[in-house]
Amino acid sequence: MSHPRSTRSTLCLWALTASLAGCSTRPTEPIKSKPSSVIMDPKQDQLIKKIGLDTLPSGSAEKGVQAPWTKDFVAAALQAGGVAGPSLLTETTSPMAPGEAWRKWIWSTTRSPNARLLVNVYVSSTGPAIARARLIKSTTETMLSDVPDVAGPADLGDASAFFDGPPSFARIAWVFQNVCVTVSKQDDTDSNVLTIAHAMQTALAQHVVDPLTPAIPKVDRVDLSAAEVRVNEPLTVRIRMGGADPQRRFLVSLSAPPEDVRVRDASLNLQLTADNPGNKALTILIVDASTLLSTTAQATMIVKR
Repeated sequence: MSHPRSTRSTLCLWALTASLAGCSTRPTEPIKSKPSSVIMDPKQDQLIKKIGLDTLPSGSAEKGVQAPWTKDFVAAALQAGGVAGPSLLTETTSPMAPGEAWRKWIWSTTRSPNARLLVNVYVSSTGPAIARARLIKSTTETMLSDVPDVAGPADLGDASAFFDGPPSFARIAWVFQNVCVTVSKQDDTDSNVLTIAHAMQTALAQHVVDPLTPAIPKVDRVDLSAAEVRVNEPLTVRIRMGGADPQRRFLVSLSAPPEDVRVRDASLNLQLTADNPGNKALTILIVDASTLLSTTAQATMIVKR
């Protein structure tokens, strides 16, 4: 599933990622981030200052959360947070971009037929910066001219943003290590998103690993079924994962694919066709379906008439 981004939003996100200075693949010493004035979107700049991201140490890419992001894992956190009888309605997963994957759950409860709980998780495989950028981006994408969120509880993750729209709507978003989580309620007067967030944070803290690198998927090699293909002729890109558990499941997609390239089978045996001749540079996103940790592979599709 693709998520189109406007040029302006993309620039803002990259500027934020750069300003938070956490994308190094090596451990970093805690340092102050660059001034938030480099952020192009004033709402993003406003929220960064509100929740203290401009003074948060940059963190390390070598330490992070390796959690099993299953419906059972989330349901247990909801129940620990006081939610009665959560029932899963939908689950959606998407590789977002190199180094980032996303999963969303929508739940109902036994308290009200219309009540909904939404849980979103973004997992970065390159350190805290992407997770922090995602918190800012997802929280400020509103039609409001100002940011209604305030700083969340000081003991929730590394930083958090809270919006309370009583009595039936509320949202808490927080970052912890390489993960950004958002919990929101709709048409629900009973559930407490702060209690749920603290329960989920307790679970996350139990899944911190250092180093994180061994848990990140690794590509051994990429094999093409043919050196070149003709227009509309299928090409299979076989992705061989290094040292992968045979039971480990992966999600595969293309990052910003050429407009004329069609995905026929999104798996480790990725099958593609192209509408036009030319050399098609491909960036392939590969995500562990459980932990949402991810990696990329590169290939070139050579298409002749």
